[in-house]
Amino acid sequence: MSTALTLEMTHEQMPQLSDLLIEKTPTESEHFTIDSPEKAAWAGRRIIDAEDRISKLKERTQIYKAQIDKWYEKAIREDLDSIEYLRYMIRPYVEEEVSHQHKSKTLHLPGISVQLRKKPDRIDVVDTETAISFCEMNHPDAVVVKKEVSKSYLKQLLSKGELIPGCDLIPGTQELYFKDEE
Repeated sequence: MSTALTLEMTHEQMPQLSDLLIEKTPTESEHFTIDSPEKAAWAGRRIIDAEDRISKLKERTQIYKAQIDKWYEKAIREDLDSIEYLRYMIRPYVEEEVSHQHKSKTLHLPGISVQLRKKPDRIDVVDTETAISFCEMNHPDAVVVKKEVSKSYLKQLLSKGELIPGCDLIPGTQELYFKDEE
């Protein structure tokens, strides 16, 4: 298998999930201490390497997910086409037969029953701004206003010492960032 993964990989070429799982490296001894520039550089390189592996695995995961989605769509396409065609073909027969029944909208056939149900009406808002403007003037109850707090403004207030019920200011922590200089 080439290192460049593509979406055109066949099922036979696709490695098994168990083959992709990377065994964890054993943890370092608890007695190991970083007390020299060489040890710190070694630890930093290990971190950079691990972050690179994670990044590559994330990319590979996205490719595999896309392949699975593509396979799934292809696998169900024939069944979806069949369902659509057969629904189209059976509908006139069911409508005709149900129209001869007194109240029931269920047609009992050998081994199955078919029901005609009216789905609920739905709204399709094609121009949100126009609809909101009209409703604000004529039907204000149809307009929903979502309330949110401004975190940036609250951060300013809390930083100045003001107490805001329901809010806590969590101090930022110092984080280590590593960059490969080679």
